[in-house]
Amino acid sequence: MTDKKRLNMWLVLAFAILVLFLIFVVFPLGLILYKSILMDDGTISFAYFVKFFSKKYYWSTLVNSFKVTIVSTLVSAILGLIMAYVLRSVRIRGSRLLNILIVISYLSPPFIGAYAWIQLLGRNGFITRILNSIFNTQLNGIYGFSGIVLVFSLQSFPLVYMYISGALKNLDNSLNEAAESLGCSVFQRVRKIIVPLVTPTLLASSLLVFMRVFSDFGTPMLIGEGYKTFPVLLYSQFMGEVNTDEHYAAALCV
Repeated sequence: MTDKKRLNMWLVLAFAILVLFLIFVVFPLGLILYKSILMDDGTISFAYFVKFFSKKYYWSTLVNSFKVTIVSTLVSAILGLIMAYVLRSVRIRGSRLLNILIVISYLSPPFIGAYAWIQLLGRNGFITRILNSIFNTQLNGIYGFSGIVLVFSLQSFPLVYMYISGALKNLDNSLNEAAESLGCSVFQRVRKIIVPLVTPTLLASSLLVFMRVFSDFGTPMLIGEGYKTFPVLLYSQFMGEVNTDEHYAAALCV
C-alpha cells in the first residue's frame, strides 16, 4: 500500500512538472513560431524568413554574432586555461585573493563591464587620453569588433577558469611528476598531459561561454556602434518606434 501511494505521488509530481513545462516553455515557443508565419491578413506564409535571408543587413548580424562568439570563446578558453594552470602549479603570494577577484569579476552584469571599459578605453576614456597625449595621436577607442571581443573575453574567461581549477584539483599529480622525471618540459607536460585530461571540462565550460556571449545584448549595444550583432537586431526590431514588426521579430527569434 505504501509503495502504491509513493508511486502515485511520483506520477502526480511528474504530471505537474510536465504541465508546467508545457505552459511555460512549449506554449510560448509555439506562439512565437505561429506569429513568425502569420501574415497581417491572417494567411500563413514564410515571407518573413525569406525577407531575413534576402537582405544582407539582417543575416549579416547573425554572421557578426558567430564571429564575435567564436573568437571570444577561444580567447576565454585560452586565458582561463593559462590562469588556472599558473595559479594551481605556481605559488604566488596573494593567489587566494586573486582567485576571489576573478570569481567576483564574473558576477558583474554585462552592462557594468562594458561601461567600465568605455570609461577606460572609450574615445574620452582615462587610458585613451593618456595614450593620446603621450603619442600625440587620436585613438578611436574600444568600439567595434575588437572592443566587443576584448570585453567578452575578459568577462567570460573566469567561467573557464573556475571549471578548469576544479578539474586540476582532482587531477592525479603523479602523472605530472612522472612526466617531469622523464625530462618533459613545462610546455610538453601541459600539452601532452594537462590539456588532454581537462579537455572535457574545457569543452563544457567553453560551451557555456559560447551560449552566454552569443545571447548577450548589453555589451554589443554599448560598444558595438556600427558592428551590430543578432541580439541587438532583435531588440531594435521589438523596440523600434517606427519600424516595429512583431511578426518579423518573432521570425528572427525562430
